[in-house]
Amino acid sequence: MVDGVKIDGICEDNHHDNPERCEVCQLTKSKRQISRRTTGTPYGKYGRIHFDLVQIDPGYNGDRWMTHFYLEGVRLHAAYTHEKKNGCQDAVGQFVAPAKKQWNLPIRAFRYDNERSAGRTVEDFLSNEGFIIEHSVVGTPEQNGFAERSGGVVITVARTLIDDAGLRKNLWPEAVRAAVWIINRSPTKLPDGRWIVPYQEAFLNEPQQPVNLANLRIFGCRAYVRKQGIPNAAKMEPRAEIGYLVGYEASNIWRVSFPRRGAVRSVRDVVFDENVFFNARELEEEPVSDILESTPWAIGDEDTDQGTTEISQDIPQPVGNTADSQGTEPQSLAKPSKEKTATSQPAEPQQMISPSSTPSVQPVQASEPHTAPPDHDSQDQLAKQLQRELSADDEEAEEGILAAFTTGLNGSNTHTRTHRDELPREPQNWREMMNHPFNEGFLAAAGLEVKTIERKGTFEVIQRPNDRSIQVLPLKWVFNYKFDSDGYLVKLKARICVRGDLQKLFTASYPRCPYGPPVLALVVAFDLDTHQFDAVNAFLNSTLDETVIREMPEGFRQSGYCWKLLRALYGLRKSPRLWQREASNVLTKLGLTVVQEDLCLFASDGIIVYFYVDDIIIVNHPSQRQRAAEIREQLNMTWELRDMGEAAWFLGIRIVRDLKQVALWLCQNSYISSTASRYHITTHRRFDTPLAPATLKPYAGQATKEQIHEYQEKVGSTQYATTITRPDAAKATSTLAQFLTNPGPENLEVINRVISYLYHTFPRSHLLAAPIR
Repeated sequence: MVDGVKIDGICEDNHHDNPERCEVCQLTKSKRQISRRTTGTPYGKYGRIHFDLVQIDPGYNGDRWMTHFYLEGVRLHAAYTHEKKNGCQDAVGQFVAPAKKQWNLPIRAFRYDNERSAGRTVEDFLSNEGFIIEHSVVGTPEQNGFAERSGGVVITVARTLIDDAGLRKNLWPEAVRAAVWIINRSPTKLPDGRWIVPYQEAFLNEPQQPVNLANLRIFGCRAYVRKQGIPNAAKMEPRAEIGYLVGYEASNIWRVSFPRRGAVRSVRDVVFDENVFFNARELEEEPVSDILESTPWAIGDEDTDQGTTEISQDIPQPVGNTADSQGTEPQSLAKPSKEKTATSQPAEPQQMISPSSTPSVQPVQASEPHTAPPDHDSQDQLAKQLQRELSADDEEAEEGILAAFTTGLNGSNTHTRTHRDELPREPQNWREMMNHPFNEGFLAAAGLEVKTIERKGTFEVIQRPNDRSIQVLPLKWVFNYKFDSDGYLVKLKARICVRGDLQKLFTASYPRCPYGPPVLALVVAFDLDTHQFDAVNAFLNSTLDETVIREMPEGFRQSGYCWKLLRALYGLRKSPRLWQREASNVLTKLGLTVVQEDLCLFASDGIIVYFYVDDIIIVNHPSQRQRAAEIREQLNMTWELRDMGEAAWFLGIRIVRDLKQVALWLCQNSYISSTASRYHITTHRRFDTPLAPATLKPYAGQATKEQIHEYQEKVGSTQYATTITRPDAAKATSTLAQFLTNPGPENLEVINRVISYLYHTFPRSHLLAAPIR
C-alpha cells in the first residue's frame, strides 16, 4: 500500500455494514433479477420460434391443451389444440413439417421453457431436424416472455370472440384457431415504426400483395348451411339448417357450429346473416330437432354397437337371402321376447325419450312400449350396400348415397339424424355428464339403470359398516352412445360399473381371440342355420360367492348407507368368470358339451352354441331345427334375451350372407371407423400400404409413460381388426408390436399410418366361401 494515498469507492470488508455480504439479508430478501434488455433477433426475422403449452377447461371435442407457436420477427402465430398434455409432441411435428416444406421459412432456433411434457422426444426431434434449442431457466417465465405474452394475446382474443358472440365456452378450440387466423391478418406495428401484416410478411411472395379477406364474416353470426344428401322423396324437407360461424379455413370454406347437435363441421355452401347471433333460448324452444324425431332415443339394457357406414364393392353381388331373415333393426326398438315362465317377472318396457324430455335422477317411470317399425333392413339391401364403395374425394356423392340407403332402411322416416362423427365426446364421469349437451338423456338413462338392477335384486341397501377393516370402494358411471347399422344415434346408455383398478387380479375367463369366425366358416361350409340372441344385462344373472360392499353411485347416494352387492356387476373382475360358470351350468343341463379348447363353445349332435359375454349364437344343421328351437325356448325361459334373428352382428363384426353364392362376408368397417375417430386420425393423409419400405429400428431414447400407453392402446386396437378381417395389415401390427415397451416418435407415426390405412380402406371385408353346390 502507498502511504498518503486515499482511494474512494471501496467499502470496508465488514459484512455488518455491507448488505451484499450479509448472509441473513441474502436469505431473507432475495428478489427476481429481471433483465430489461431486448432479446434481439440474431437468427433473422424468420429465424426463431417460441412455443408454449396452455391448459384450458375441456372443449366440446375433449381438447384440454393448446400448443402455441410464435415467430417473433414477423409476429406470426400458430396454434394446435389436443386432448392430452403430451399432444404437444405431435403439434411440434405438425408445425415443423409445413414450416419447412410448404412455407419455406428459414427457421433456425426454437425457444421454450423446460416443459416436462415435451421431454426428450421434442428435443430429439428438433435436434435431428438441425434446429438450435434454447431453454429458459426453470421457474423464470420472464425468459420465455415472447411465448407467454403472445399466447395471452391469442387467449384474450378467443375469449372476446366467444363472449361477444354469446357462444358456449367449450367452443374455445375453434375460437383459438379463429383468433390466430384474425391476428395473423391484422396490421401490427414493429418497434422500428413499420406496420406489417404477419401473414403477408411470412407467406406471400410479394410483400405488397394484399391479403385475401373475402371470406371474413363476423364471428358467431348465423349461418344457413345447405343440407347434403336429402332423399329425392323428401320434397318438403328444409334445404338448409341453422348454425353459427366459428372459424375460417379457406376462401370459400368455413367452420360452423350446430348447437342443437353439439357438432362443428367444415362447410362450403352457406349463407351468413351478420345481424343475428346465437341465443341460448333457441335450444329450449326447439330442442335438438335434428336427432331422431321419428326414432326417439331409448334408454335401457345392454346393446351391441351396430354402427357402420359402408362396405367394399370388392365383394361380389349376393343374390339370395335366407329363408327366415329378420334383418337388423335398432335394438332400442327390438320387441321383447314373448317366451317367459309363469313365475318370472315380466320385463318392463324400454323407455323411449326425446331430447326435449325433462328427466329426473329419481327412478324413471316407464312409458308405453313403442311398436317397432316395419323391418326394411333385409339381407338383399345389405348386399346392395356392399357394392357401393364411395370416392373419398367426393363428399357430396358419399353423403347422398348414404342418405338414400338410410331412407330405404327407415321407410317413411325422412327426418335428419345425427351420425356418430357429429356427436360430442361421451362423458367420462358423472361431473362431465352434468355439463354434457345431452345431460338430460343421460340422466334419464341413469335413473332407469338403477331401477333395472334394483328390480333384478342386484344389491341391498345397508348401513355403512363401522368396522374400518371393511373397505367400501366406489362405483363408477359409464355413459355410451348406441348406434344403428349405419352409425346413426338411436340410444343413450348409462351403466353402473365396479372400478377395476381397485380390485385384485383374476385370470381371464374368455379367450383373447374369439372363435366366432371359425364357427361362421363352418356355417358357410355346411350350409348351417344361425340364430343370435343378446343376453340383457348378462352378468346380473350371476350370483356373487362373496361379500362385496360398494358406495352408492353418484346421483343416488344416501348419507350413512351403501350397497351390498348380491349379483355380479359389470367391471367386477370376477363377473366374467361367474357368468361363464352360470352359462356353462345352464347349457350343460340342456345336453350340450363344452369344447375344452374354448370354454365359451358348446356342441351337441348337429348343434353349436357359442357365447361371448352377452352375445349368443346358436348354429344348427337343418335336420336339427326342432332341437335348436327347444334350446332357444329353454334359454329364453332362463334368462332375459333379446331375439336378434339370423346372425348379422357379432362382437362388432358385421355378417352378410349369400345362400346362392355359398358365401359370407365379415366386415369391421364400423370398428375401424370408430377407432380412427377415437385417435383423431380421420383427417390424416391416405396411404396405399400400411408400412413404408424403410425398416423400423429400436428407439435409442426413452419414451414417456404417456407415449407408451398411447402406443400400446393403438397397437391393441389395430390388432383386433387385423386378426379377424384385415390380414393385409397383420404384418404391420405384428412388426409394430415389437416396440411396445419403448416406442419412439417414428413408431408412433407408423402406427398412425396403419390406422389411417385401415380407415381409408375400411370397406374391405373378409370373405368366407365354399364351392357352389
